[in-house]
Amino acid sequence: MRIYSLCFQQHYSLHFILLVLCFSIFTTTAYSLEVDEVTTTELYEMNLDQLINLEVSVASINTETILETAAIVSSYNTEDLEKTGLRTLREMLSFIPGLSLQSSNNPTDSIMVRGVSETFNQKILLLIDDVPYWGSSHSQIPLLGLPLEAIERIEVIRGPGAVIYGTNASAGVVKIVTKNASADNTLAFRTGSHQHNNAGGFYTQSFSDSSDLSIAFEVQNEDGYEGFFENSVKLPYLPDDQKTSGSIREKMEMKSILAKLRFDNLNLMAQVFESHETGSLGAAPTHPAKPAEAENNGYLLHADYLWDLEKATLKAYTDYNVSYFEAYEKDYLPGVERLVKFPDEGANTYRWRSGLTINHHFSDNFSAFAGSEYEYRSVGDYDMFIGGEPVLRQLEEQDVNEVSVFGQLDYNIDDFRFLLGARYTDNENAGSAITPRASVIYSIDQLQSIKLLYSEGFNSPNFLQTSVDLPFIGGKIDLEAEKIQTFDIAYTYANNNNLFVLNAYRLEAKDFITRVAGETRPTYDNSGAFTRHGLEVDLQHRQGDWTAFINAAYLVEGNSKDDDDPEAYHAPKFTGNIALHYDLFEDHGIGSSLRYIGSRSGINHSLTWNIDYQYQYKNIELFATIKNLLNEEVFSRDMAGFSPEPVPVSDPDRNFLVGIKYHF
Repeated sequence: MRIYSLCFQQHYSLHFILLVLCFSIFTTTAYSLEVDEVTTTELYEMNLDQLINLEVSVASINTETILETAAIVSSYNTEDLEKTGLRTLREMLSFIPGLSLQSSNNPTDSIMVRGVSETFNQKILLLIDDVPYWGSSHSQIPLLGLPLEAIERIEVIRGPGAVIYGTNASAGVVKIVTKNASADNTLAFRTGSHQHNNAGGFYTQSFSDSSDLSIAFEVQNEDGYEGFFENSVKLPYLPDDQKTSGSIREKMEMKSILAKLRFDNLNLMAQVFESHETGSLGAAPTHPAKPAEAENNGYLLHADYLWDLEKATLKAYTDYNVSYFEAYEKDYLPGVERLVKFPDEGANTYRWRSGLTINHHFSDNFSAFAGSEYEYRSVGDYDMFIGGEPVLRQLEEQDVNEVSVFGQLDYNIDDFRFLLGARYTDNENAGSAITPRASVIYSIDQLQSIKLLYSEGFNSPNFLQTSVDLPFIGGKIDLEAEKIQTFDIAYTYANNNNLFVLNAYRLEAKDFITRVAGETRPTYDNSGAFTRHGLEVDLQHRQGDWTAFINAAYLVEGNSKDDDDPEAYHAPKFTGNIALHYDLFEDHGIGSSLRYIGSRSGINHSLTWNIDYQYQYKNIELFATIKNLLNEEVFSRDMAGFSPEPVPVSDPDRNFLVGIKYHF
C-alpha cells in the first residue's frame, strides 16, 4: 500500500496515466466494438437505463441528447456515482470535469468552474429542476438542502448558461434533476465514522397518467472530523504575534424535505431545509481557531402551468425563495457570545420571480423561443450581536428589481443546426446589458458532432457585494454587473453505451466582481478583465458488467500569478477523475473512484481514493464504503479570507460509511 501511495503522488505520472486511460479506452471501444448504426429516433425509444446519460435538459427548453445540445454539458446519474464510492452531493460535484470544491474558515463550500469561483457561489446558478435556488443576501446555494434520495442525476453546464437563465449563470449552471413518478420508492439509512448518521427516503404516488405526488426527505447528524490549519486566518487588526493556527472540527447537522405535485398541466414544488456546520467564522480577536456554528435556512415555493397549443407551448411560472445565512460563536470572548443574524428569521430576505415563455414550432426544422421575466430581491437588516446587544449593522434593509427579455431561433438544415439568441437584462442598480448566444452544430454522422459555441453570462452583484460594511471588508454601491464571454469548440461521440466529449475553450471576463485592496480595507470592485484557456475531456463507457467514467480538465493559466487575474493562482492547472464499477456476479458489485486536484497557490496536489461494495437481496440494497483510502490531506485556499495558507477540505484520515436501502 505504501508503494502504491507513493507512486500516485508523482504529479506528472498521474497526468500521463489519466490521459492515456482516457484515449485508450475511447479508441478501443470505438474501434474494437462494432459501431451501432442507430438513428436519432431509435435512441429516443431506448430504455434510459441502457444509455450513458445521453439526454439532458439543462441547456435548452426541451430534453435533447448531449450529441446535439448547444452547450458543454456533463451529466451523471447519482446511482452510478454512489456505486463508485461518491456518496454525497459534494463528492459528486467534485467529480464533474472542470469543477472543484473550495473551502474557507467560514463553514461554506465554493464551487470553482474553470478556475472561476466566489466565496458564497455568486458565479454559479443552482437549479432544482428548472427553478433557480440561491440567497438574495450572499448568493449562497443550499448544497445541504437537497434530499439525496430525490436526485436522479446532476447536469452541469461549464461556462455561461443558455439565454433562458439570468443572474449567477456566468461561470456555470448546476441542475439537480429530481426523480419522477416512475422511480422506485426508497428508504435509506447510513452510518459511519465520526458518529455519522443519516436517514432519507423518496415516495411517489400516481393518481392518473397526468397526476402524481412525490415527497423526499433527508436527516443527518455528524460529529465531524478535525482538520488542522496553519496561519490561515490573518486580518489587519490582529496583532503580529496573534496565534492563527489550530484545528477545526467540521460538525454538521441538516434536514430537508422536497415535495412535488403534478396535476395535468399544473406543476407545484415546495422545499424546506435547515443546516448547521462548524468553522471559525474568520478571526476572532482572542481565539481565531475557536469553533463556531453557521446556520443556513431556507424554503422554496414554485408553480408553473403549461398550455399546449397547436404548434406552440406557453408556460407561466412563479416562485418565492427564502434563503438566509446566520453565524453563532459561543466564546467570542470569555463568557461572551457573538451572533450575526437577520432579525425575524429572514422575513425580509427573499427573492420573488415570475415569467412567461412561449416555444413555437413553425416546422420540423425551425422553432422560436421567447420569454420575459421579472425578479424582485429583498434583504433585511443583517446585524452583529455581542453579549446579546447589537453592536454593528453589516447590511441595511434594501431591495432591487431586475427585468429581462430573451429569445432564441433554432434552425436545422441537412447536417447543420444553427442557434441564435440573446437576453436583455436591466438591473435597476447595476445597469443593463445584452448577452448573446450563437451556436453551430455539425453532425458528422448519426454518432458524431462538431460544435462551435459562443455565449455570454450576465451577473448582477448581490447585496453583500454592494453594501457590506465591516472593519475588514466593504461593499461598493455602484458596482456594475460582470460579464463572462466563452467560446467553445467541441467534438462529441455517442452511442448507446459510449460517450466521449473533447472540448477547448477561451473565457474572457469583464468587470469581474471580486475583492481588491483598498486604502483602509479591502472592498468589492469590478477589478477589470482577464482571459482563460483550457481543455476538457469527458468519457463514459458501459459494456457488459463494466461501467467507467473518466474525465480531466486542463487550465492553461492555472496556478500562475497574474496581476490582471489574481484568482488564477488559486485555481489548479490540472484536475482528473476516474470511476469504475464492476458487477462481480449476481447481486454483488464493487466500485472505486479517484479524484485528483493539481497544485495551486502553494498547496500540494492531492489524490482522494474511495472504494465501494454493494450487495442486492431482493428489494434490499446493502453497501460499504471506505473513503480516502490513501489518508490524503486535501486543502484549499481560504475562500473567505483570501489567506495565502490552506484550510482543510475533507477528512485527512481513512474513514468508512455503511448503509442499507429498501426499494418498494
